[in-house]
Amino acid sequence: MTPSAKPPGLALLKTGVIVMGLLILLGLGAVVYGVFSKTQQALKGGETPDLAKAAVIKLGVSNAQVKSMSVSDRTLALHLAVPGQGEWVYVVPLSGDGRILKIAIGTGESQ
Repeated sequence: MTPSAKPPGLALLKTGVIVMGLLILLGLGAVVYGVFSKTQQALKGGETPDLAKAAVIKLGVSNAQVKSMSVSDRTLALHLAVPGQGEWVYVVPLSGDGRILKIAIGTGESQ
């Protein structure tokens, strides 16, 4: 065998190494892009809501006194004293989906 003669599979081996290196670089780029996009989505989810887009809810009561209010992740609960109608609890879904629940808890008459 002469020193200038190349082994028969050397060109194929070099091509395989180059292709595998490119695949590793493409995969690494995809991972970096995925982490970056997930981070951007998480940061967007933490923004404060736009008050101009806030929903307006009409409960159909007038001259009501708010006795207490409670807020959770999904609902707003209002305890109202309505003159002549008694005390009511309104449960309002904050997602905009679902119905407003109205619960009578007292007649409003004192003994």
